[in-house]
Amino acid sequence: MFEKWNMKKIVLYLLVVMGASFGIGLSILASTGWGGVNFGGSRYAVNQEKAQTINTNKNTGAGQNSEVNQQTSTVQNTEVNQQNTSEAKTVNDISIEADSSDINIISEDRQDVKAVLTGKASNKEVEPKLEMNLSNDKLFISVKTKSIISINVNSNVQLNVYVPKDYKNNLKVKASSAKVNIKDFNLKEYSCEVTSGNMTIENMNSEVISVKSSSGRLRGNNINSKRTSVNITSGAINIDKFKGDLQGGCTSGSIDISYAEFNNNIDLTAVSGNININLPKESEFYLDARAASGNVSCNFPITVSGEQKQNHIFGTVKSDKNKINIKVSSGNVYIQ
Repeated sequence: MFEKWNMKKIVLYLLVVMGASFGIGLSILASTGWGGVNFGGSRYAVNQEKAQTINTNKNTGAGQNSEVNQQTSTVQNTEVNQQNTSEAKTVNDISIEADSSDINIISEDRQDVKAVLTGKASNKEVEPKLEMNLSNDKLFISVKTKSIISINVNSNVQLNVYVPKDYKNNLKVKASSAKVNIKDFNLKEYSCEVTSGNMTIENMNSEVISVKSSSGRLRGNNINSKRTSVNITSGAINIDKFKGDLQGGCTSGSIDISYAEFNNNIDLTAVSGNININLPKESEFYLDARAASGNVSCNFPITVSGEQKQNHIFGTVKSDKNKINIKVSSGNVYIQ
């Protein structure tokens, strides 16, 4: 019995000693802040150290911003002056593609195709690059800009493409945020697609013309084409002295077409905007024009097929060999 009691007492004393030793060890570790254990004063010391680090980073950031601002204020525009040439004797297709660069396509008395890129870029890093590649019978001309994140990035460049005046094949243009101008050409096919920008076509003969734009205006003058397709989402279509079949429309904007000669078919639609068609006095056609919300007016003596309404006219002017179909959701239609 006595031996059992002594043994229990010894074990109890050992446990007390071990507990006290462990507590003393933790206190020593806490006082030194070792291993991330922070109590009392050590926690304050660590917080103070973090605060100093944060303040240091803030000061460094301010210095960097100051340096960036100083660098930005001293940025100077970079002059862009690039050109390239290619033979044109065997070329059947010319494709031009550019972003944020106005395009002028010029007919000249020459034997080759020359592309000239001029203007200014905000810095050397974003300077666009002119490229020209000839593959078999296809000539590709492009303006490419590096895609980087920079401060005060902008450019104001212009691409002039000089084409032999006797070139009579295909010419295609694709651009965004740019103006496209073409003048004095006799082509097999001309197509132009612009994401955002205005287009001008002047003095052109072409079997097929196709024009598309998401936002912009088409201005045309003295155009002769067997078949022309024009589709503009938001903008306007204005063509003077036009000849040929015409189809397409405008989602939001007006359409104004004036024919020099008329022996063709017209199929146009407009969601919101007016459509005005000016025809020679001797024109002959069958007309079907309606406006869901608006008026329809025809200045030609028309033989009406059925009851004439304010917003829907269908009938024949002299003969029905040519067809004019026009639909407007919100707007007016004028045939004069």
